[in-house]
Amino acid sequence: MFVQGHETLQLRLDCVTALGPRRWIVYGWAATPRGVGSRIAVTAGAAGDCAIEHVSFHAHTATPLAANAVLHSFTLVFAPPEGARGFILTLTAGAETLRADLLDSAIPNDLVTATAERDGATSFRLFQACLGDPALAPLLHYQGQDFGAFSAWLTRMPHVAGRAVNLGPFAEVEALLSPAGEVLLMLRATTPMPHQATLSAVLAAHPHILQLHDVHVAVAGHALALYGRLDTGLRDTLAGLELVAEAEPQPGQTLHLRAHPRLVAAPDFLDAASRVLPGPGTLAPALAQAGMGLLRPILARREAAFAPRLGNLPDAAPAWPETSRIAAILGADDPVVARLFHVAATTIEARCDHLLVFGEAAEEVAQIFARRGRLQVETGAQALVTLRQAQHTLLPVDALRFAEALIDGQPDLAFANPLDAADLARLPVLHSLAGCALTLGDTLARLVRQRLLECQGRGAEAALVPLARPWSSPQAAEMVHRHLTTLWTLKCNPEARAHG
Repeated sequence: MFVQGHETLQLRLDCVTALGPRRWIVYGWAATPRGVGSRIAVTAGAAGDCAIEHVSFHAHTATPLAANAVLHSFTLVFAPPEGARGFILTLTAGAETLRADLLDSAIPNDLVTATAERDGATSFRLFQACLGDPALAPLLHYQGQDFGAFSAWLTRMPHVAGRAVNLGPFAEVEALLSPAGEVLLMLRATTPMPHQATLSAVLAAHPHILQLHDVHVAVAGHALALYGRLDTGLRDTLAGLELVAEAEPQPGQTLHLRAHPRLVAAPDFLDAASRVLPGPGTLAPALAQAGMGLLRPILARREAAFAPRLGNLPDAAPAWPETSRIAAILGADDPVVARLFHVAATTIEARCDHLLVFGEAAEEVAQIFARRGRLQVETGAQALVTLRQAQHTLLPVDALRFAEALIDGQPDLAFANPLDAADLARLPVLHSLAGCALTLGDTLARLVRQRLLECQGRGAEAALVPLARPWSSPQAAEMVHRHLTTLWTLKCNPEARAHG
């Protein structure tokens, strides 16, 4: 529906429909004289004015018909008074007024189609605004569709499953997620990115959109990057997350995309933040410095956010009992070593009644104990669940070290490094914030090694060596190793110790 006063005062209504029994929404655009104040209102005849619950204006991409006019698209949500039967929208610009009947049958009422056909930037801003605005919340649930009114708009976007190449002006797009609930969106080009390039994103987990905290957006060499974190309590929703993003590498050049981040461990996540060129390979010195310019603030943000969580964990725990209830065999990778448990099963059984086995030959080891039937034994996903739920004590047994101790005739040496309740409280936190692999078993093995080195009076940071992966640059490897070492060796602060 189009209403015109003259070339500098125009109104078009693209969609009017009900969002619920007492809430309506209007999409449209308005042209008003440049430099003249304007406002929009809705009345319901004798019932009086309608309450405006949301109104937003966005610069329209079309060229206005007159040079002395400005053109804006708008979104309006209003609540009519009780008993209202008709709605009149009034656009006022200075002393001039345009009116439109919002219930005119000529106005489209297909909100899903109207949202998809609007200017992409306008729909993106509206999608962003749904976060924390109760008046807009019904848009996400409209007609019971995935993301409601935005369903068709989102479907038309290019989709990135972790990584994509040759997407719009970008040679590579990568979306990553860390176990700590961090997201990283990297848009890499083959030429330097202009400093005025912009990037913003909304984190969505059907049927909600989520707040990203400590967001950092930067241009680094050939890359445009966005980093942010979820609330700690929302990390259980990690599997269903997606980023809805808007990038503007050049003024007037806009790309909208959907990306499902790929879950990776902290070293891979941080190394990706330092890589500013598409594809693998070592960076030239100048580009490596550009990558460090992005990596440094991310590391600083991580330490500021995560160090207090680790420092507030208690490090005082009950004394280790005579007999451990849960034991964990680590590194059961070699079937030959695994066979040693045939002759030493009683040594394990004397110390626990619940056994977890981790490694490539875990099932073979588990069968040895299962056939004997003297303790409960678990592998795979169930072993990880039990490990996460362990609260009191855990007796870790390194398979190779156990074999060496048996050969030397001193099997008790393999049981000399138990983990107490404080260690078990620290384990899942360390794993999510600074784990070097996605498997909790790897973090457990590193924690056991750290405790062993501490007992030997050696530097506990050696537990992090080696981080066996190719790095974008030696500088990135050094910075990430130093950062992870800081988190792994962080000690409980005195207040946490006193109140733990």
